[in-house]
Amino acid sequence: MEIVSAGGTGTYDITGLHPRITEVQAGSYVLMDVGRLAIVPDFVPALTVLCTVLSRQGTTTVLDGGRKTVGAELGLPQPVGIVATTRALNEEHLLLDVPADSPLRVGDTVEVIPAMRRRR
Repeated sequence: MEIVSAGGTGTYDITGLHPRITEVQAGSYVLMDVGRLAIVPDFVPALTVLCTVLSRQGTTTVLDGGRKTVGAELGLPQPVGIVATTRALNEEHLLLDVPADSPLRVGDTVEVIPAMRRRR
């Protein structure tokens, strides 16, 4: 056989080393959403959504990226590069819990990684 196709994103490192495999079917790595990133941290996300801080009250931060922007069919999006936990995703807004001493202010931007697959 000329082409031996096998594996996927989660096994790319194993199947890619096999001398008889000529093609690895690693498709999820292209975007590396929150769910897949938790399983295969070797790749970096190719897609993030840039949201703006609309409100900050204590440890609650409201961003302008809701279900219409980021989607949440398969889980909550996660912020990138800041200490924060995603609390909720509404139609138009994403709510984050941040530490009281977080420097986030109204007008700042936050990158979030969409969740296109459930975490395991």
